[in-house]
Amino acid sequence: MPSTITIIVSAALFLSVGCARTLDSSQNQAQQANTPTLGNYPNLRLQAIQLTDATLRGDYETVQKLTYPKLIEVGGGAERFRNTVKETVKEIESKGIRIESLSVGEPQDFMEADQRIYAIVPTKMKLRVPEGLLVGDAFLIGISEDKGVNWTFVDSTGAANKELRKMLFPTVADKLRIPEQKRPVLQKEPT
Repeated sequence: MPSTITIIVSAALFLSVGCARTLDSSQNQAQQANTPTLGNYPNLRLQAIQLTDATLRGDYETVQKLTYPKLIEVGGGAERFRNTVKETVKEIESKGIRIESLSVGEPQDFMEADQRIYAIVPTKMKLRVPEGLLVGDAFLIGISEDKGVNWTFVDSTGAANKELRKMLFPTVADKLRIPEQKRPVLQKEPT
């Protein structure tokens, strides 16, 4: 299922035990120096923000460019991706649902494998629904195949589906730290 569709659908519904020894401060500093962080990949959050902004604007060409290519392939190709996203947005809007805002948090849980870098990027979505404002936390999986220069994304609904995750990331599907998907909260408008 394409990334933007699952973002919209999910919003509408919405130290290891084996390590017994303590690191001294010099070992800890060396370990931190080798641990990937946002500082090592400044484009990650920026490109996640570009994805959310493109989603809000209805710029499906940009959404497609920032969506993990294998997800688009699995979803039937680029043209089908764009058409499905447009149809889904139109259907949701016809039910009185509108995306009010999408925000991007600080990326976390970096992992390097198969000449790719993976990261979890927290997001928050606010949807205007007939009953009020639906607020939910979700996340994106960011994937870079060029050492963190460019990133593409899979949203939390696609990432939560174990079968799809294995199809998209066969060697790391079980190693990715996927956050638990929480139900969105309805904030009723004062009457």
